Amino acid sequence: MPTKIDNGAQVAAEHGIERSPKWPAAEKAHLKAHPYCEVCGPTMDPKVKVQVHHVIPFHFCILLDRAYAEIDDRKLITLCETEKGAPAPNHHLTAGHSGDFQSSNVNVRQDAFVFFRMDESTIKKNAHYLENVKNRLKPWAQMTDQDRANLTALIDRLYPVPKVGG
Repeated sequence: MPTKIDNGAQVAAEHGIERSPKWPAAEKAHLKAHPYCEVCGPTMDPKVKVQVHHVIPFHFCILLDRAYAEIDDRKLITLCETEKGAPAPNHHLTAGHSGDFQSSNVNVRQDAFVFFRMDESTIKKNAHYLENVKNRLKPWAQMTDQDRANLTALIDRLYPVPKVGG
C-alpha cells in the first residue's frame, strides 16, 4: 500500500516547520465529522481518497504567529486527493490550492459548492476557477510585508483565537 503523501508537511518543511503533535488527533476528528470530499460529495468509489485541507496553509499560520490555526477545525475542509497520474479526482490540488501546492484558495469552502460534482477538467475550464488561479495566495517567499499583513488580518477576522472557558 502506498504511503500517504503529505504535501502540506513537505512544503512546511521547506520553511523549517513541522506539524503540531496535536495534528493527528485533529485530523482524525475532522475526518470522522466530515468523511467525504466536499466537492465530490458522498461516493462509494474506493479510488477516491480524502484528506484534510487547511484553507490557509498551516505553515503560513505558524509563520504569522497564528499556530493555533493548524488544528482549528474552522479552518479545515475535507477534499479528495490521489497520487499523481492515478485515475481519480484531486480536488485538494484543484479546488483547495487552485492548482499550486505552494499556494491556496482561501475561498475553497464557497467554491466547493460552485464546483460540486464537477471533475477536474470541467473545473479547470470554469471562469470562476481561472479567476481563482489569478487571485490565489502567493507562495510565502513571494509575499510582500503588506501581503503578510493582509493575510494576518484575514486569519484574525475569519478564525479569531478561540475563547477558552467562554
